[in-house]
Amino acid sequence: MLFDDLIIKNPKGHCIARAGLSLSFYLNETLHTLAPNIADALDQFLALIGEDVLQTYFNDDGYCRKLTKRKLNQDRSQLQNVAVETKAVIMEYGSDPSGWVGEFGFTFNGADFSHYLFDDSRCNYLRLDFPYDYLEQIGIETFLNFYRTILAQLPVEFANGGFTFQRSSATQGDSTRAINQLVNRFIGIDPGYKDVMDDMQGHTFTAHWLNFIGPRITDTLQHNDQFTNALSNTETSFLNGGIIMRGAHYPPIGDINRGAPDLGQIPEIARAMKPSRADIEAFGEPIARFDGAAWLARFDERESLDWENEPYYKAIIK
Repeated sequence: MLFDDLIIKNPKGHCIARAGLSLSFYLNETLHTLAPNIADALDQFLALIGEDVLQTYFNDDGYCRKLTKRKLNQDRSQLQNVAVETKAVIMEYGSDPSGWVGEFGFTFNGADFSHYLFDDSRCNYLRLDFPYDYLEQIGIETFLNFYRTILAQLPVEFANGGFTFQRSSATQGDSTRAINQLVNRFIGIDPGYKDVMDDMQGHTFTAHWLNFIGPRITDTLQHNDQFTNALSNTETSFLNGGIIMRGAHYPPIGDINRGAPDLGQIPEIARAMKPSRADIEAFGEPIARFDGAAWLARFDERESLDWENEPYYKAIIK
């Protein structure tokens, strides 16, 4: 099975990254304003996947611990009322009982932008991780409705969703080299490199299966001919002054060894978002090893394909 080959393990056989279905949100509000909405998003995520699915969390020292109901309730309470003196909150939960990368995950990186470590280019970040075949488990419409629900309650600068290399803070460094090699072949898979949040204020990242462009960026793009053409050629809907653009019926992997026939209209969306694209040179490696800017431009010269890609999707998830 293809997705078995997209699990990255360390020398001891532990999963340090895997390709799965993820939703990533780059958020343009500071921690204290944003946190109660993150608590709501956590509740909705757990309502969707089940209260007992997440098994572990990482503590402030970076160690994995068992996630108890008491700990979860403490974190919810903290999000509902973040102390004035708190400058940053990091919450990272996973479904693997041993703390490696499981099929489900919840990651939130939130900061007060007045903190000395952060500048005007930074966004806060939320990522929700699911198994690669989760659409088969719950149905695509249920998943899309969940995505819209989360979008509606968060101050989103940009969001995308689709197949992503899921990794934790503890495994991000160890998995980077392998992931950067794989995303050059599977161009429909996001690298899941959360540090791009440091450059996302006012910007978009890679075009993906699901894309949400917030109102501020929409205002800057709406007079661009490439953007208006993309709106007419892809499935779009409007939400809170922003635009949802769905690049294909199902999420693609874009395997260039097979001609990447499942990309749908994603190249069109990529060209439409190019004026707002984040300027990121590398994803955790020197540019000589991995050229991040070239990877972000990988769709620019590709032709868009048929939006209906269901046969390709069904073949890869078997």
